[in-house]
Amino acid sequence: MISWEKIILSIHLSVFCLLIIAFNTYFVGALYYDLLARSFIRGKTYFIDRLINNTDVVYWQGRYYWPLGPLPAILLTPFALGPTIVHAQRYLQFFVLAGIVFLTYKLTRDYHFRKLDSWWLIAAFLFGSILLQSISQPPDWYLAHNVGVFFGLLGIITSIRKRWLLAGISFGLASLARELMILGVIFPILLAWENISHWKSWLIRSIWILIPVITASGITIFYSHLRFGTFNPTRQHTIADLALISPQERNLLFHNGIFNIKYLPANFYYYFIATYDLVTEPQNNIISVAKPPYIKLGYPGISFFVASPVFLYIFGLRKFRSLSLASLITILPMTFILLSLYWPGYKQVGPRYLIDILPFVYLLLLEVFKNQHLPLVAKGLIITSSWINLYLFIHLWI
Repeated sequence: MISWEKIILSIHLSVFCLLIIAFNTYFVGALYYDLLARSFIRGKTYFIDRLINNTDVVYWQGRYYWPLGPLPAILLTPFALGPTIVHAQRYLQFFVLAGIVFLTYKLTRDYHFRKLDSWWLIAAFLFGSILLQSISQPPDWYLAHNVGVFFGLLGIITSIRKRWLLAGISFGLASLARELMILGVIFPILLAWENISHWKSWLIRSIWILIPVITASGITIFYSHLRFGTFNPTRQHTIADLALISPQERNLLFHNGIFNIKYLPANFYYYFIATYDLVTEPQNNIISVAKPPYIKLGYPGISFFVASPVFLYIFGLRKFRSLSLASLITILPMTFILLSLYWPGYKQVGPRYLIDILPFVYLLLLEVFKNQHLPLVAKGLIITSSWINLYLFIHLWI
């Protein structure tokens, strides 16, 4: 006999999967990674094809460059070897999303959740969180996030299974999509520790973990030098064409540097406090009448726990095991760096830069629900937040 829970969950997953496919078919974007893959095949690090627009690209010494990591373009090179495939980023996006679903399912099953709860948790990760906007579009910024999430999840699973070299390779690859994710290497290094009497074994394991990560760091630094003649991997941010702001605003933005603790209070508000704006009837300066649908996104969007309320359960974690401690210690420096970044991003359904820490926050959520059935309230939060996030996404982008 099919339960109401299975029917509701099946409808929920089916509708969202179809919408994700439709959105990724509808959106195109500037296809920077498509073009960059064609450049890589010809031995160039700059765009050799004509760009649709110059949003966020770097113009340097008469050439245009893409400032983000090279991994998505490398993954797209097979698509660019033969006849031109239109919108190849879309197809890579589908492969990556299928991989994310597989890895989130494997992770929940490693925690011995029942199959139905595993699918609820997959819905929480994909739709009831800040990831929804990213998985719904194949343009470059979002594709980079998704590739980073895939390899971040792979790094977590291989770390738990004590496959240290694979864990290092995973986090190294994640950093080639999203540079900040190189700090994910903290997670396997902490898990590799047993006790003080086995420090030599820990050192050997750490070396295996660090070899591919250091290699990835070398690639990032060398890639920066090839493009801009400097080993500084953040150089591209200071010369990027930030199309959404004026030159005066840009100069003001970089006056205090790319990273500065002065940005921390505002970013903390945007990342963890900001909520919905109210939709009102026009009443000059006096707001007294709200009208349907009552909520909308302000700049730069709602905060993490407003878009991802089921993750509030992580504050209920009482017993910290090695996995939860390693995850928390990994999250903290990554979050601090993001809070010190010069801006929180463009309009978004939840702060998308925090997607870099999402795999580790997800692990904390699994730690909370370990050895128990998923509560009914949690399922309600997953359903509700998914549909609200969907409404906000459509209102913002469609």
